[in-house]
Amino acid sequence: MQATAIPTTVRHIPTKPAPYRWTIREYRELGKTGWFHDKKTMLIHGEVYVMTLPSPPHDVTLGLTHNYLQAAFPKGWHVRNQMGLDIGTNNDPGTDLAVVQGSIRGSRSRCEMPISGLGIVCVA
Repeated sequence: MQATAIPTTVRHIPTKPAPYRWTIREYRELGKTGWFHDKKTMLIHGEVYVMTLPSPPHDVTLGLTHNYLQAAFPKGWHVRNQMGLDIGTNNDPGTDLAVVQGSIRGSRSRCEMPISGLGIVCVA
């Protein structure tokens, strides 16, 4: 009889509890399932944060800032208003406004933008 080696997978088992770091893909899939129950969330360094809901003063400030930025930047720049933004890291900052190169029609579905040519605004 010949002995056959059974392959085993070596897995790292944590010795203490550790937070799970979500990827952007996982975070967005959770959002599609309704996991966040209509709460405003952000993904920062793999951790999900629940944000406060906007108030009327926030909304007015957001609208005025959007108008200002749209007028301040020349053709070839686009102001994204509370849209998803993949900046190529494990962060989805859930920005209020982001100024990016290109037009709204030229944006890819994932909005993969380089760090250069990007301005982010969060209205408190």
